[in-house]
Amino acid sequence: MASFDILTIGAAVQDVFVRSKDWEEGPDPYAPSGIEACLPMGGKLTIEELFIGTGGGATNAAATFGSLGLRTAAVSRIGKDPIADFVRAELKQFNVDTTCFQIDKKYMTAYSIILLSKEGHRSILSYRGASSYMKASEFCWKQKSIKTKWLYLSSFGGRTELLKPIFQFAKKQNARVAWNPGSKELEGGMRKLKPFIKQTDVFQINREESAMLTHLPPRDTEGLLKKIGGLVKGAYVLTDGKKGAYVKQGQAEFFVSTLPGKRVNTTGAGDAFCSGFVSGLMLNNDD
Repeated sequence: MASFDILTIGAAVQDVFVRSKDWEEGPDPYAPSGIEACLPMGGKLTIEELFIGTGGGATNAAATFGSLGLRTAAVSRIGKDPIADFVRAELKQFNVDTTCFQIDKKYMTAYSIILLSKEGHRSILSYRGASSYMKASEFCWKQKSIKTKWLYLSSFGGRTELLKPIFQFAKKQNARVAWNPGSKELEGGMRKLKPFIKQTDVFQINREESAMLTHLPPRDTEGLLKKIGGLVKGAYVLTDGKKGAYVKQGQAEFFVSTLPGKRVNTTGAGDAFCSGFVSGLMLNNDD
């Protein structure tokens, strides 16, 4: 029997970060950040920084858990290509088991290009590829005997039908569940997600996502904490960007501000925060 402290479930991606001072920035009230960048077609722009690494909710979180000495396996769907080889090799450096990866014969491994401006603003070109086609019938616990204490769920690209078999496995294992859903899952609405939120031990989303899920004003902190925090089995973590984060568990509420420093790149910040929070619980013998 394979035994783990935690299984992370979601996307495995190769990320390519590109920073250039040649992106021409300007105000745009319709852009999510209020800023747009112009890239002249037909030109050749200089890149000052280039970084290639593994991303995706499942693998980002797995790297956190593995680097902290927790027995970790990532559950993702990848293609049969060099990108998949890169992802496996990098996760090995974090002591993450990849034998639970599903192999897709049709689609390539997910891939993203993150364009970074000199001011730290970003745009992401994303190919979801194989990560969008994860199959419940190919979950590794259906093929072999798996034991785990925790499950960490990230984005499934809106594939909410995967939630039922995952939570059934968690119940059978008596495992705790941490969940940091993506926007595609949240688009399913409260009615679809509520039964699973009620079974979740750590549920983390940001302020804007919380507002979208509850249809409350984004700045209604108490309303958001009450409406979602009242559902979660354990702790509801409400992140608020550079301001900090709130945690509600039962009647107790906490707030922690961010540490001082310049934000260079916020890609994967939600994964890092949630996996760090869960790691703290695990390493403090919460079981």
